[in-house]
Amino acid sequence: MSEPRHPDRPHADLSHPEAHRPAQRGWVTWALAGLVVVLLAVTFAIARTHSPDAQFGGADSNAVAALEEQGVTPWFHPVLVLNSPELESGLFAAQAALGGAVLGWAVGRLQSRREIRRLRESRRADVDDAADDTVHRDGPGDGV
Repeated sequence: MSEPRHPDRPHADLSHPEAHRPAQRGWVTWALAGLVVVLLAVTFAIARTHSPDAQFGGADSNAVAALEEQGVTPWFHPVLVLNSPELESGLFAAQAALGGAVLGWAVGRLQSRREIRRLRESRRADVDDAADDTVHRDGPGDGV
């Protein structure tokens, strides 16, 4: 009789104890995402109650303003000066997306390596078990 198989992963053995782990971890992912949303909402709510008219500014502009107040002169000037903050923000978002894609690719590659290694080890164990069964059934050296 054949082992039960998952329709999306025909090579997966569902009788294995770890076969159902990803489905069990699904609620953890949603719970963590919800926690992040709640923490962000609480942070913005607290910031609005302390200073309702405040604008969110970047750390770079605050640092530049603090240094200019002290009379510090810049060592160099930007190579490319953008005319609109929207364009600057868009380029920053593109850079962040590219970095996220590279990070996702690297994590996926490492996960794939781990999965391939696990499958190779389980196949080796299956081959070794099959070889042991053959030796025990026929008896060592009986072969006549």
